[in-house]
Amino acid sequence: MKNALLTTLLMAFAAVGFAQNTATLNQIGQSQISLQNQQGNLLTSEVTQGNGMISANTGNRSFTDQRQQTNTATVLQLTAQHNQATILQNTNSLKGAASATNEAIILQINSGSAGLPTGDPNVVPTASTSPGAWGNVARITQEQEGNHATVQQIGSGTGTNYANYGRIDQLKASNGASIYDVYIHQNGLSRGNVASIQETQAGAVRAIIEQKGEGASGVSAGNTATINQASAGVTAAIQQNSGAGTTTSLSGGSEGNTATVNQTGGTGDVGIQQNNGSGTTLGNTALVTQTAGFHTAWIDQNNDSQNNRATVTQEGTGTDNATIHQSGNSGNGTASIHQGMGNSGSNLALIGMQNQAGDASSATINQNVTGGAGSNNSATIFQGYVPGYAQPAEIAINGGVSGKNRAVVDQKGSNNTMKQYQVGTNNQSDMAQTGSNNLIMGTTSFRDVSFATQLGQSNTLSVTQSGLGGNTGAVFQQGTSNVGNVVQSNN
Repeated sequence: MKNALLTTLLMAFAAVGFAQNTATLNQIGQSQISLQNQQGNLLTSEVTQGNGMISANTGNRSFTDQRQQTNTATVLQLTAQHNQATILQNTNSLKGAASATNEAIILQINSGSAGLPTGDPNVVPTASTSPGAWGNVARITQEQEGNHATVQQIGSGTGTNYANYGRIDQLKASNGASIYDVYIHQNGLSRGNVASIQETQAGAVRAIIEQKGEGASGVSAGNTATINQASAGVTAAIQQNSGAGTTTSLSGGSEGNTATVNQTGGTGDVGIQQNNGSGTTLGNTALVTQTAGFHTAWIDQNNDSQNNRATVTQEGTGTDNATIHQSGNSGNGTASIHQGMGNSGSNLALIGMQNQAGDASSATINQNVTGGAGSNNSATIFQGYVPGYAQPAEIAINGGVSGKNRAVVDQKGSNNTMKQYQVGTNNQSDMAQTGSNNLIMGTTSFRDVSFATQLGQSNTLSVTQSGLGGNTGAVFQQGTSNVGNVVQSNN
């Protein structure tokens, strides 16, 4: 029914002997409003707008407010366009005990606008009776501890799933779903979606965002995903993969996506995938910032996923581990890893770039560049060859594999190890170590001995080692017109 207003007000006060209360509301039509207010414990709110059979389920709004603890709220919007759903739990002075254990679920199926939104995608869309340019909006805010939250904005099969906005805010500790996940799914023909998970204190064990293309023609394009976690011992995962594309097909659709993860507590893990690109100029961007130390970060931008940028910054004082892979015709990319702050040591950094369809990819690793007594760091860069990945015959070095690339490594401190390997033409490598007992691996006329190797034509290799002595620099070049410079000095 058009322009209908249905308001359900349900007040349930917690008291000895009270049974669980349930509020259920079903609406079919356009521009409808649902208000569910519940106060107390052991409450359930269920709202359904649409039945999946009528396409005109647009402009509806659902608002659920549950106060105190051990409550469940679910909003289901079917064949959903331009709908808005909001769930607030534990948000007033009658907050529950430290363990709230509320559950919030928003499902917007066959979801999204028919086109992309206008304006800044990072600005939260405001509630309005006018649908505007956005698809669907889903927001969950939870205070106190032990809460679970799920947002799913899904296009059916490969159906249109444009311009949805999903956000989860958890303001206290120990949150997670039944398997310790808090997640947002925006899958299908996924374009122009925005997903955000904000955990301002000790948060979920795992926070997951998926913006994936489904099926052979599925794409993941122009999506934005952000996860901020403020506690230790957490995991963040973002997937922005298309459903098609191989290492040579140039037929994928993961392009123009942005994934950002910030972890300010220690011992956090991050994984980001942006795979199966389309070979266009709309590269993906992955940004990871981790502070406090003992972190792991892993970024994959593979299979025709060109013109990408991946950056990992780990600024803690503990041991960190960072890996970036841009492989399978993933050319013209930029990958950088910055590790170390003060006395940080035993960090591991690896960048692998292989089968690059374009020229001029750049790999940079900086370790302990802010000074201090950091030591035992390891930096490795592969361009044109990545162990464990399928690759062309290594000896076929004149075929343009890994051309015109730049590798830069800068290490400060002592007992550091640097490994670098390039296959192709017109590549350039710059390696600098400041400190004592540092090692640049290489030669015994190649066949590994752990790299510092260039195979190809017209390559340039520059090595600078300075400090208190005990440094070792060994390099191997094979091909024509190579130039190698090794400079060592004792201060």
